[in-house]
Amino acid sequence: MGFAILMGSTIPLSVSLLSDFNMPNERGVAQSIYAAGVYLGVGMSGLSIILDNGVGWRNTIRIICGILWLCAIPMFFVPEPIRNETNRIAAEEIAKAEEAKASVAFENIPERADTAGSIDDNNAKIKVVSISAIKVAS
Repeated sequence: MGFAILMGSTIPLSVSLLSDFNMPNERGVAQSIYAAGVYLGVGMSGLSIILDNGVGWRNTIRIICGILWLCAIPMFFVPEPIRNETNRIAAEEIAKAEEAKASVAFENIPERADTAGSIDDNNAKIKVVSISAIKVAS
C-alpha cells in the first residue's frame, strides 16, 4: 500500500519538475519522452528474467540496483529550478514579440500633422487623425 502511494506521487512531481525546467513550447516533447520512458522501462523489465536465469535472483537485484544508482547519481548535481521561471521568460518573449509587431504596424504613419492617411495591417484599419491621436476603426 505504501509503495502504491509513493509511486502514485511520482507522476505529478515529475510533470511539475518538467514544467519548471522546460519552456512552455517544449513541455509537450519533454512530457512525452518521460511518458515513453515509463512504458519503455516496463517493457524492458522482461529482460530481468533473462538476467535472473543467467546469474540468479540475488545478483540480478544487485545489478539492477547498481544500474539505477549510476543513473541517479547525476541527479544530485541538478540545481533546484526556480518555480514558474520558464513561464515568466516565455511571457517576456511574447510581450517583446507583440511590441515588435506593434512597432512595425505604426512605421508607415505619416509624420506631418496635416497629412491624413490609413494603413491596413491584418484587417485592422488604422486612421491617422493627428500626430497625438490615433483612432483605431473596426
